Amino acid sequence: SHVTEETLCSDATPIKFYVMDKKCPEEVDERAQKSLPNNLFLKPTSAIRHDNSIVGVWAKEYIPAGTRFGPMIGREFLPQKVPQDADRKFFWRVYDSHSKELLFFLDGKDTTRANWMRYVLPAYRTDLQNLVAYQDGKEIFFMTTKPVQENEELTVWYCKEYSERLGYPETGGQMMEFLREKEEREKEFEMAKRRAVESALQSVYAQRIMNQ
Repeated sequence: SHVTEETLCSDATPIKFYVMDKKCPEEVDERAQKSLPNNLFLKPTSAIRHDNSIVGVWAKEYIPAGTRFGPMIGREFLPQKVPQDADRKFFWRVYDSHSKELLFFLDGKDTTRANWMRYVLPAYRTDLQNLVAYQDGKEIFFMTTKPVQENEELTVWYCKEYSERLGYPETGGQMMEFLREKEEREKEFEMAKRRAVESALQSVYAQRIMNQ
């Protein structure tokens, strides 16, 4: 939280390693998996409980803090050109560095056009976060914020400035708490509506009994 996006993009950041995607042709079947670097592998996530159907990215070996991955690759959509039926689950936003206006969406859904970074899941537990996402120019990169151990899953959240542009909390843990509170409010609202309807029906029923 104390390292700015500008610092992450500058030579002042002590980047220890640049991990490049494995080379593969553009728009090839399962490009997202084939682009996976040699020190990573895919297997069911542990970041989301009770759902083994979702794949996450895991470390094959020790990865030091300050290791940079990227850039993210996917299909680009201008804000006014997003298809109405688009699935925004894999959307990332890219902003103008000066005006902070949204330039385009980067869509990682299509595995023939995206790279492996689409599989990295959000760090909804702050203590398990080991990657920070940041924008450098018009590209998105991930950097390890602490050493990643062998057989540890990679999870990511946004740097402070990127979070502010998105309108998100500074940590995934705060986001999860916000979502829980929102869900509780929605449940309470639905229960209040149900009680109001039941009360109105009881009143109508009682009135009919009295009129008989």
